[in-house]
Amino acid sequence: MLDEVPLRGCGAVARDYGEVKHETLSNISHLPDHIIDLIRRSLKREPLINPSERFRCVRSLPHGHVADVLGTLKRIGPERLIDRKSSRMRDLAVAMIAARVIDARSKLATARALNPPSAITTLGDELGLGEVDQHELDAAMDWIGGRQRGVDDRSAHSRHPSREGPGPLRPCARGAGRRPGDADRCPHSRGTPDPRRDVVDHNAPCTDDPQARPRRGRAAVALRERNLAKITSDEFPGEWLIVCRNPLLADERHRKRQELIAATEREREKIAVATCRERRPLRGMDTIGTRVGKVINRYRVANHFVTTISEEAFTYECDLEKIAIEEALDGIYVVRSNVDPDRLDAAETVRTYKILSGIEYAFRSLKTIDLEVRSIYHRREHRVRAHILLCMLAYYVEWHMRKALAPVLFDAPDPAAGEAQRSAPVDPARRTPAARRKAGRKRTDSPV
Repeated sequence: MLDEVPLRGCGAVARDYGEVKHETLSNISHLPDHIIDLIRRSLKREPLINPSERFRCVRSLPHGHVADVLGTLKRIGPERLIDRKSSRMRDLAVAMIAARVIDARSKLATARALNPPSAITTLGDELGLGEVDQHELDAAMDWIGGRQRGVDDRSAHSRHPSREGPGPLRPCARGAGRRPGDADRCPHSRGTPDPRRDVVDHNAPCTDDPQARPRRGRAAVALRERNLAKITSDEFPGEWLIVCRNPLLADERHRKRQELIAATEREREKIAVATCRERRPLRGMDTIGTRVGKVINRYRVANHFVTTISEEAFTYECDLEKIAIEEALDGIYVVRSNVDPDRLDAAETVRTYKILSGIEYAFRSLKTIDLEVRSIYHRREHRVRAHILLCMLAYYVEWHMRKALAPVLFDAPDPAAGEAQRSAPVDPARRTPAARRKAGRKRTDSPV
């Protein structure tokens, strides 16, 4: 038998009024409790059964990523943008949004993934959908397509406290590229100008108006001092031009130009030597021109050279004047804006223009990286529109998930600190010390 006896010294025999009751055969108090329990049950001749012999795992559905997506959906509430009342159609729409974030598939594959017999996640069970088929999802897409205008209006006027990032879900393409006063302009409901509408062109030319020379002189000083200058032009009434200079880009273009010119000179020198050699010299304008054309097509800096080709000779020299003119524009680009200067100064306009990189990343994420808006397996226009709307809502969910998980991802932990490191908005972005530590250690500063 197995018993627990209080320790009373080193004796191996327990006595009761002089009579021996128990004799200790072995002390197993150093063993773990579950081992002791097994020994006790074995002494009682109880059958010990391995659970793996009696139970078999029929199916296991992944749940962690489903919980994350549904938790974000519950927190930001996009289903309320679709319909304020709960319904079967709204649940199916939410399921399609969550399924697009979890694993982008066609609607037929999504229906199979939600259906209990063929489910690949716990999404259908968590939403209580039960049996789902493709026809139901198509009907839900027709339903949400008819409510798109309401979704646009509610998303544009929503003041949800968590809505501080991607902005309204409504595309603002109607007002893109229009002048002030144009009709049917798309207002920006966030109270800040929409860069897709207000920042129209970044390659606007400057004029050579003699009356503008004093202004250009002041602008040149500002450009040298702050790499930023604001000018106006009669060719763009009601608008103003912000001339920006990126010093690093200027150095890079200067380096590339010098390398291309040096490589072109080496190849052209070979051609010039070939026309002067004693044995089988290169002759004929067509033959020499063909050899020169190959060099031009390879390095593409013909405008930097003055070339002379004759029947028996080939000469060239660098056009220093053209090279100097081009070097003066190295690293310079122009942002053209029609925003009232009282709303955005030059620096803020350039920062707003650089936000376009975030919009480009959003489109790239929609198309290829995460949500895979293509291929589109629909042929009817209203269903294509509903499909795009579901993908936009899915990106809205993904954006909030990335922001919530930013501390444990390789995203910038403090964008404001990175922006504060710039002396001017045209300067390139730099990593903060916290971002460099995270990238180097593969660890966060917090114990998460």
